[in-house]
Amino acid sequence: VTANRKVFEPVEPKRLREILEEQEAKLNSYLPDLEQLYKASKVKEDATLFKGKKGIKSLYEEFLKDGKEFYAYGAESRFADMFPAYQKDWNERRAKLGMAMKIIFSERVRERKKAEKLKLCQMRFLPKQYEFPSTVLIGKEKVATVVWTEVPFGFLVKSKDAVKGHMTFFEILWKMAKN
Repeated sequence: VTANRKVFEPVEPKRLREILEEQEAKLNSYLPDLEQLYKASKVKEDATLFKGKKGIKSLYEEFLKDGKEFYAYGAESRFADMFPAYQKDWNERRAKLGMAMKIIFSERVRERKKAEKLKLCQMRFLPKQYEFPSTVLIGKEKVATVVWTEVPFGFLVKSKDAVKGHMTFFEILWKMAKN
């Protein structure tokens, strides 16, 4: 560079490949961080309302998609009462997927629930005076509450904080409940 002038000389064509490889190496060094940011941006908190029998079936299917152990409490046998064939099929598919389940019921339904002999399912029972008009399902990253009215409805919340809060409550109930 002389007196504010720049002099350019042609570069040997082989050097272009080296430059490209250097840029690719830089990109590869940034990829792990970019992947983390991308994954973090996809885990958004979300809430969905499900209504009616078809909606409740869709909500229960959401838990089978995870393929992970999950937890539930409440509602005595309202799921089985409202969907006898579907409940049986759903539990068979859950067991085939290797999904274990821990569930807490009222003592009122002990004999009925024990007779179902559900695979990969641990059950505990709370005293009869505790009645559950709704069911809570807790997965790895989501929680659902199903209210068993004549036209049932449910809320599915995708939130690690909601899961953490419900799991704390579940663990307290689990310790209180009896086999």
